[in-house]
Amino acid sequence: MRKLSSYTLQNRKRMPSSVSGWGKAARVVTAASFVMASSPALATDLIADPSASLSFRPSITSSSTGVPVINITNPTAGGVSLNRFSHFNVGSEGVIHNNSLNSGNAGLGGSVAANPNLSVTASTIVDEVTSSNASTLAGTLEVFGGSANLIIVNPNGITCSGCGVINIPRFTMTTGSANINIDGTDIDFDVNSGLITINGEGLNGNDFSQIDLIARELLIQGPIYRTSRLDLIAGANDYDYEDGLANDPNDAITEDSSAAATGSTYQIDASSLSEMSAGKINIIGTDDGVGVRIQGNVGTTTGDVVIDADGNLLLEGSTTSEIDTVLRTGSSGRTIDVSGGINGGRDIIFDATGDVSINALVAANRRVTVDGNGQDFTNNGQDITGSQMNIQNVATFTNDDGDIEAGVNDLIYEVSATDSSLNALAASIANQININPGFEGVSANATTDGSGVINIVLDDIAASAVITATTPVTGSDEQTFTWASTGANTATLTIAGTIEANDSYKLSNAGDIVIGSSSNPITTLTNTDSSAVISAIGGISIYTSGDINNQSGANITADRAIVLNSSGGIVNQDSTITGTADVTLEGDTLTLSTDAAKFTRAGGVLTLDWNQAGFDFDYSGEQVKGNTGLTFNVPDEFTNSADLSMPGDIRITAASVTANRDIIAGDDLVITTTGDVTNNDVIFANDDTAGGDGLVIDAGGSITNANSKSIYGLGDVVLVSDTFILNGDGSFIEAGGDLTLATVTGETISDGAITGGTASASSYIFNTEGQITSGGDMSIMTETFNNWRGYTLQSNTYVPDDINEVSASQSGSVDQVRMTADFANATSDTNDPAEAGD
Repeated sequence: MRKLSSYTLQNRKRMPSSVSGWGKAARVVTAASFVMASSPALATDLIADPSASLSFRPSITSSSTGVPVINITNPTAGGVSLNRFSHFNVGSEGVIHNNSLNSGNAGLGGSVAANPNLSVTASTIVDEVTSSNASTLAGTLEVFGGSANLIIVNPNGITCSGCGVINIPRFTMTTGSANINIDGTDIDFDVNSGLITINGEGLNGNDFSQIDLIARELLIQGPIYRTSRLDLIAGANDYDYEDGLANDPNDAITEDSSAAATGSTYQIDASSLSEMSAGKINIIGTDDGVGVRIQGNVGTTTGDVVIDADGNLLLEGSTTSEIDTVLRTGSSGRTIDVSGGINGGRDIIFDATGDVSINALVAANRRVTVDGNGQDFTNNGQDITGSQMNIQNVATFTNDDGDIEAGVNDLIYEVSATDSSLNALAASIANQININPGFEGVSANATTDGSGVINIVLDDIAASAVITATTPVTGSDEQTFTWASTGANTATLTIAGTIEANDSYKLSNAGDIVIGSSSNPITTLTNTDSSAVISAIGGISIYTSGDINNQSGANITADRAIVLNSSGGIVNQDSTITGTADVTLEGDTLTLSTDAAKFTRAGGVLTLDWNQAGFDFDYSGEQVKGNTGLTFNVPDEFTNSADLSMPGDIRITAASVTANRDIIAGDDLVITTTGDVTNNDVIFANDDTAGGDGLVIDAGGSITNANSKSIYGLGDVVLVSDTFILNGDGSFIEAGGDLTLATVTGETISDGAITGGTASASSYIFNTEGQITSGGDMSIMTETFNNWRGYTLQSNTYVPDDINEVSASQSGSVDQVRMTADFANATSDTNDPAEAGD
């Protein structure tokens, strides 16, 4: 603000007459006052201050039709005409300010003679009341002649009740004291007290005027309309009149914090009758802690609506802006409460130092921005819509049964928060939403639908940060939902509602993603598009009571473990499920892709678990892979029509297993069945470490190693069958370590040894032209061991004493065998019979 001259209105009457512009006295003074008794309530009462210098004392006459005429004083070199009054009241007939060097007809009626006080016309007319009398304006104020700005100054208060303006580009009413520099080029108002009231028929701006209302308090009980711009400014402050022409009137305001408090609740109070309409509207309250309440409708035709309060802001009427709507509270802890709808032609901006509560529609054509300054933002069951959403620096964001929707899918907006949580209860958050720095937690119990981006991107968050959505999340048409962190900590994204991602939907998180839980699963998850992605730098856990569908080129990826648990089915068809750590799929049914380019893979152990009986699994390609292990839990038959080879453990639990192609484990291989195990190719375990499982086949039925096939392990090998073990023609059963063969029931397996088993009368081991070899100890537990043209080579073979028969038929042999059993039915049909004893 420019530094003012020490010269003020209060000492101007002592100014020498030689000072340019102010020294010419009124040449003709027809009257010093004018009183018209139009009615007792609306009487025109204009009395020039008799104590004022002639330079500041206007003459008062009337037009030919009786309308009061103020012959204004001659202006300064800066174009300012100062007129001082002891009484300034305008009745319903109005008043004419004569700013003409020529006679003519006035708009209010009648002819008006040339103003004898003027040598030039004024650009600004100041009417100042110097007494203790308040002013009432009940009619139209006209400038006759050259148009000029008009300023009414009365510290005692001003009431406008049906006032209006003609030929006045800028009309100002103020209860401040006016400070004007010596040439009249700088005008300031010092406001410390006073009330301006608009009531009755209100204020008519006549379409092109700017209207300024500047007072300690403003009471609006009538309409203000037909004005190009409306500035309402309340509070103790110093206001620079010239700077007030700028787009932001805050630039013109210097607050006076030393002024005594008024004790009022509201410094600007606009009732339900206070409809305000203008090209642009600024409503500003500067008193700390004193509120602004707008109960009437506010609307602009060409510009913004800006409401700025240093106290609480209550917006109870509807607000409509052609461009932006800005609601701001400047003092710490001051709230914004929206109970009337807001419609923004472009942006709607909430900048609050206290809580923001939305209780009515908020609709922007472009962007809704919320800067919570660390406070709460609550949407109480309302629609908040815009092409973009920008919610930042809120402590807690709560969407309580409301809808938040952004409708443009190719724009990105930012949503940020500090030490905060987001609660969106049972409604919707849609399209492009970004949440930036510092969430402690987010609860988005909401439907997220539409097309766009929901990005929660954090600069720094607490390690325990959580985002939760407890009702359906639906994505389509290029929608992206991201929860991420650029800082050291990550957060967990928890969704307890249905997930449906049908198009290019992306759900990603820098931490974990948790969708549902074992005790409270979501209904379904549908991820069905080539660009649909659910990804986490952490882990992913998804629990559903219905189906999990990952189809048509969709992707579920995590840098850590993945758990997909469905009480229905899991379908990964022509799509990818990839986890850097363990991956577990558990469902009543599992349907996996047959395309080697689309797969289910784990950097750790991959577990596939079918819960419901009646379903088989055929491994038919590289559709599943676990870098450190693979686990199958199949209710019925497990078959593999393609080689199954994994670098880690392979564990298969099924009703039966048929290995039509290789099953090769880089470490342990454990097959457990309630029925038969049939090997039609190679079953191999590469683990030879001490304490490892090695190769274990535990069959509730038979074990068949088909002709010319192999079952072998570099370490220990244990084959257990409840019925029989058949080693076919030209086949191998081989162990690099200890070999245990058993056809017993009731056994337990511990560290490769069988204990507590009982051979049944129908169980046997039949080695037909095959080879059974062991690099370590060989243990055989069976009712009958028939080595028909077979070959059993072992330096130390143990056969228990309850075996009934050992036979070596048709040139079969048992070499280097130490048998300690008493054989009840040892038979030898070969040239190399089995021998008991050492």
